[in-house]
Amino acid sequence: MDLARSLGAPVPKVLRYNCTHYNAVGQPFIAFSDPGGSAISNLWMDIDDRERLKLGDVAADLLAKLSAVEFPAYGNIYYTRDLPEDCKSYPIPDRGELKGLCVGPFCAPQYEPTYFERSRRPQNNSRIFTLNTAAELARKKNEGSYVSPLTHPDEVERFNNGRPEAGG
Repeated sequence: MDLARSLGAPVPKVLRYNCTHYNAVGQPFIAFSDPGGSAISNLWMDIDDRERLKLGDVAADLLAKLSAVEFPAYGNIYYTRDLPEDCKSYPIPDRGELKGLCVGPFCAPQYEPTYFERSRRPQNNSRIFTLNTAAELARKKNEGSYVSPLTHPDEVERFNNGRPEAGG
C-alpha cells in the first residue's frame, strides 16, 4: 500500500498488519483506515461526460505509473523486516523515502506448498510464474469454476483450446 501511495494512488492507510498466523487473529491480516470519499460506481450516473473523461484520464495516468514500476521477481510485496530471515526474497530498489521493500512469497492458497506441491517462493523466472498460473487455471477449469478472461486472457485461451503448456 505504501508503494501504491508513493505513486499517487488514493489508497487507505494501513493501521496494523501481520504477515504470519502467530497473532490474535490466527492468520495474516491487514487493517485499513476508512478510505473516505465515494466509490466511482456510486457517482458515475450522476456526473457529466466531461467529468467521466477526467476520471478516465486520472485512472489511466495512475495505471501508467503503477505499470512502470519494475520488480526483480514475481510475488507479493513486503517490507523485508516482516519476513523470516530464511525466507527467499528479492529487494526492491529504494524509492525516495520508501525503503526496505522486497518481493517475497505469494500469499494465496494456490501457492501453499501442500497445494499441488507448488512453491509459494517469489519467482524471478516468468516461465515458472506462467506455469503456476496455468496450473491454477487448469484446476479451476476442471472444477468448473469460472475464470474471467480479463484476468489472464492468454492462459484462458490456451486452456479453452486444450493446450495447457505455457507459451502456447
